[in-house]
Amino acid sequence: METWPPPACVIDILSGEYSIYYKGEMSKATKLECEGLEIAAIWEAEHIIDRIMGDDRWHSDPLK
Repeated sequence: METWPPPACVIDILSGEYSIYYKGEMSKATKLECEGLEIAAIWEAEHIIDRIMGDDRWHSDPLK
């Protein structure tokens, strides 16, 4: 059985448009459809370590 990570929300910082990334595919979405999903991001190494350690004070939720 193949396993996939759960869907993630992608927010285009230039246009403000929302998409959902799932199983290697992007599909257009609304802000409401993205609520509750993790925001897909490219993480710098120090942010990955912070996140693993439970320190996310540098992170802001763009859906709020």
